[in-house]
Amino acid sequence: MKRRIICLLLCVCISVMLAGCGGSGDATGKLMSYSLTDDPQSLDPQVASDYNSMLVIQNIYEGLLTKEEDGKLSEGVATSYDVSDDKMTYTFHLRSDAKWMHRYKNDPEDGTESYNTPVTAYDFQFAFRRLLNPNTNSPFAANFYCIKNAKAVHENGLSVDQLGVVAENDTTLTVYLEAPNAMFLELMTTTPAMPCNETFFNETKGRYGLDLEHTLSNGPFYMKEWSVEHYVRIRQNPVYQSALPTVASGANLTIRTSEEALEALNSDTIDIGILTAKEYSQLSSKDFVSKDFENTVWGLAFNTERPEWSNQDIRMAFMMSIDRSQYESYLPESTVNTNAVVPSSVKILDQSYRDLPESAIPNYYNIEQARQHLQNGLAQLNLSDINQKELIVPEEVETLVQQISQQWQSNLGVYFKITGLSDKEYQQALKTKNYDCALISVTNTGSSPEDMLSQFLDGEQVQDSSPAFVQAMNQAESAVSVDDMVSACQQAEQILLSGSVFLPLYFQKEYFVTRTGVDHLVFDSAGRLIQFKYATKQK
Repeated sequence: MKRRIICLLLCVCISVMLAGCGGSGDATGKLMSYSLTDDPQSLDPQVASDYNSMLVIQNIYEGLLTKEEDGKLSEGVATSYDVSDDKMTYTFHLRSDAKWMHRYKNDPEDGTESYNTPVTAYDFQFAFRRLLNPNTNSPFAANFYCIKNAKAVHENGLSVDQLGVVAENDTTLTVYLEAPNAMFLELMTTTPAMPCNETFFNETKGRYGLDLEHTLSNGPFYMKEWSVEHYVRIRQNPVYQSALPTVASGANLTIRTSEEALEALNSDTIDIGILTAKEYSQLSSKDFVSKDFENTVWGLAFNTERPEWSNQDIRMAFMMSIDRSQYESYLPESTVNTNAVVPSSVKILDQSYRDLPESAIPNYYNIEQARQHLQNGLAQLNLSDINQKELIVPEEVETLVQQISQQWQSNLGVYFKITGLSDKEYQQALKTKNYDCALISVTNTGSSPEDMLSQFLDGEQVQDSSPAFVQAMNQAESAVSVDDMVSACQQAEQILLSGSVFLPLYFQKEYFVTRTGVDHLVFDSAGRLIQFKYATKQK
């Protein structure tokens, strides 16, 4: 069955053009400005994992598909695709006029195109083979195990030629899956799925993506300048072809500390910022509009390397004796009380995961059951009680956690000493696991509930390696439909909570701020990535 994406593209195109032409003809073709936190470490899409690199890659490369602001998928290098009835085979049809752009071989000033190399299906085939080749050491390889033979190539030495990604010709790419996967098309929009030209890659002799000379672009922008420790300048790609033309002329991405970025926003010298709640409270400029999003969950994690906390009954006792309504008035500014793990910024296509009825979390608060769990756990460990323990927290939230400690003392007769630490001391204590319990944060780094929950499979401070949790996560990864994936994630979240290795307390808000008159940025709140392609600016 052929799934057409062109109709969606036309609708989006119309909305962008209307916005650009609605009474102000000079809103298009403008430069955007934004702050990076550091130099991009590598512009190699199959390897790069730091935020600054991935943001640049998202704008200078284009995959088979792209994602719009509302979460819907749209055309990238592929103009359409076919899916087999069993949902095991995807055939992508690529545009024939896509080209690679090289900073020094394609001169945008005089239109010279000495590097007139097309983007083909073979570039995607090579990219996926690199991604799964264990020698590449890609941090994202396991995300693509849904592809036929991917795991065997990456872990068991199978030849990359056996990977289920086949270029049939220049404009036809077929991908075979191990099993149907509800989020496969979403994966095709991520940075590791961007193309890689094999000839150019080999010519770089290990320097691929490390500087301007050894970087290609096939997306709406190219790298014009890269001044290490200072800035990156991307500009509109003159050889880029798309059903939806690039609107912005480029972006100036300057490396700043968080303090310098806030100062630049307040002095009205940059257009865009992503701010913590504390930084947002210090935004004095009135020339900005903002959108808040929840992408981080804070909760309590027990040190399971210590005997009492290795016992599930004891951990469950402490979870079930927390009445979350009792600490709500003590929550830090710009946070939201929660008993869930996956934050609301995580979406299933164009809908928040937390808005789905299937993702509802039951209220675990039950004092009588909590006391019974405690007695069961003590009996299993042959203990009569639990002596004074220590709970470490960032010093600014001591008062909040004291409210929880008081509930534990009243309901269970267990006293916790609350130790507020400076950021440096806190990070050191977490690293050495010098605590009984700690208030920790987990931030989503992907675009699905599966990405968020998978961080608890091998997290540094909190980890659930129970067979039930691992099985639920495996079911989420291999889900046939979106409904099946949601169901598996909901089950995994429930298992994580019932195991009580992590006791969620609140979601933390962040703020995406844009200067008044800046519109049509595509912002992925889950990964904090920004696409500048359609951006307009009134002044």
